[in-house]
Amino acid sequence: MQKITLFIFCFSGMFFHSFLFHQANILGQEWMIQPGIVAQSLYSMKFINSTNGWAVGMTGNIIKYNGTNWISQVSGIINDLNSVSFVDTLNGWVAGNDGLIIHTTDGGNNWIAQSSGVTKDLLSVNMISADNGWAVRKTGTTLHYTNSIWTLHNFVSYDLSAVKFTSDSSGWIAGGANRIYHYNGSEWNLVNGIPDALLLERFFLTDDTHIWAAGTNSLFGVVCKYDGYSWTDVLCGGTNNIPKSVFFTDNLNGWAVGYEGLIAHSTNGGESWTILQPITNQSIYSVSFINENLGWAVGSSGMILKYSLPDNVPQLMNENELSVIYNDIQKYLTVHYKIVQPCLLKYNIYDYSGKVVLSSIHKQQTPGLYERIINTGDLLPGLYIYMVTSDKASRSGKIMVR
Repeated sequence: MQKITLFIFCFSGMFFHSFLFHQANILGQEWMIQPGIVAQSLYSMKFINSTNGWAVGMTGNIIKYNGTNWISQVSGIINDLNSVSFVDTLNGWVAGNDGLIIHTTDGGNNWIAQSSGVTKDLLSVNMISADNGWAVRKTGTTLHYTNSIWTLHNFVSYDLSAVKFTSDSSGWIAGGANRIYHYNGSEWNLVNGIPDALLLERFFLTDDTHIWAAGTNSLFGVVCKYDGYSWTDVLCGGTNNIPKSVFFTDNLNGWAVGYEGLIAHSTNGGESWTILQPITNQSIYSVSFINENLGWAVGSSGMILKYSLPDNVPQLMNENELSVIYNDIQKYLTVHYKIVQPCLLKYNIYDYSGKVVLSSIHKQQTPGLYERIINTGDLLPGLYIYMVTSDKASRSGKIMVR
């Protein structure tokens, strides 16, 4: 197990306050660059399971992962491909430039063109089933797939860049001009309360109350989060390393990737993001996970990245095994946690500048349930970060001392 080093940065200004934690790797869980098989950029990927995944990109490139290797598939076209969606290991669709849609019924061994009825670039496709799906293009047009036919719907005058459905009767569309739309089974409606100046690239959702969208607020990279009641944008990147894709393995644990090698990780549902030390300066356009221990990403110049956590690495302090409660009246922090493997725990509290203001180390602890109380009475009013760290896991969050 390699040691981890944490650097805390605080960004402040007229528009936001946010904390980012930078580290070379997280708890031994690493992203590694894999051998590429095409030279052109890959823009979108989709995994059905650990042995069936696809990525698509420039000049008609389609590659498939078969559980052992990535192999090229013949698309028979030269258009740039922007989005891929599979409903099972056999049936898949790809959308691309110049209104292109191609379809396979044999896992990508053969691809057949389908008429879209449009000539503008299609930026996103999402299939709900083999008989029902949606695609969006520039200039605000949606296409609906039923009965093996794509039907055009003139929608809005704004560019649309992402579409995602949770069921036949519930879907979401995002794009420029600070717009998100929701489909209720019969019509699309503009969603109110969207943070200002958003340009959103990709959606990911686990259900209709847990939705994330990657993009920019015109100044910095953000991930926009919906909790079933309202949308908020959380800083995730800088002025250049803007997130292009986001994926959550459950309602808490997610990843975002983007320009200039951006890889960010969240363990609290997107409330905050950990920015990893870049392993490449090339852009990463799409990320997909099979489970919390295995994921893939693709990007510029055919780049492929793999994230893996070996099965024999002990996992400690899952989100539901650690709770931190701050008592603002009596000025103490209570940490409840469960240990499933022997380990050494350390508690740190950092001030606004990243300086350690409180630190506590406890002896090796055996499996069981524990409670620790940290007195914060000597801290000045302000915003602080707490971190609970073992030799195999770490959790962090914010507290406000008044």
